[in-house]
Amino acid sequence: MPMVIAGVVVVVVIAVVVIVMNKNKKQPEKPYVPELTADSRPEKSEGPVKPTRAPPPPIPDDIMADAKSIVELMSDKKNEADTLYDEGMAAKQGGDRDTWQSKLKQAETLYNDIREQWNSDVIMAIEGMGISNKDWDSEQIANHWLGKEGEKVSKAIERLSYIKKQLSAK
Repeated sequence: MPMVIAGVVVVVVIAVVVIVMNKNKKQPEKPYVPELTADSRPEKSEGPVKPTRAPPPPIPDDIMADAKSIVELMSDKKNEADTLYDEGMAAKQGGDRDTWQSKLKQAETLYNDIREQWNSDVIMAIEGMGISNKDWDSEQIANHWLGKEGEKVSKAIERLSYIKKQLSAK
């Protein structure tokens, strides 16, 4: 029994020493983390800020009128070109290579006429006025003020690139 009491005393002494040593040991300080509230949070950025640019220079009324009349007048050329294109594709299906090539060349000419008329009467007129600047070139000005008309011209000549591929593949 004296051995048991001695063993208990040793365990108690060790426990007391461990407790005293842990009390004297400094606890590591928690790092400071600022508390974020709705007011202290940084605002979300939508990405890089784009510099503002000056509005495009206005287009004179006569160029606006020309653009609108080109779009109105091009419908006949477009319809004729579309008909020639369709006839050419039908000839290709029928194996008539000469007619196919001839019809595509005629359609290409009409589509090119539409594009050239737009470029010369609208884009070049804007360029010739000298109203383009470092922020806006002639085509951008035309797209800004005449976007709907420009889209109609682009739609009218959308087959042109396909025709050029077909003609070059002979």
